[in-house]
Amino acid sequence: MTYDDLIAHYGTPAAAAAARNIDRQRVHGWKKRDRIPTDDQIEYEVATKGALKADIPAAVREAGRAAA
Repeated sequence: MTYDDLIAHYGTPAAAAAARNIDRQRVHGWKKRDRIPTDDQIEYEVATKGALKADIPAAVREAGRAAA
């Protein structure tokens, strides 16, 4: 997921931050770095019930399901 995907879903950086109870500056930092950390992407994928998808290679995603 990209920063633009995240903002398109939530509307504003403040709303995206509030959805996970994190600091707004953290969300703004992702735009500056042009990347959302994988752990945060996974949290948003879970929070949105899959509406947003974490950028995880399919093989890694499948391995995670097999281990669960």
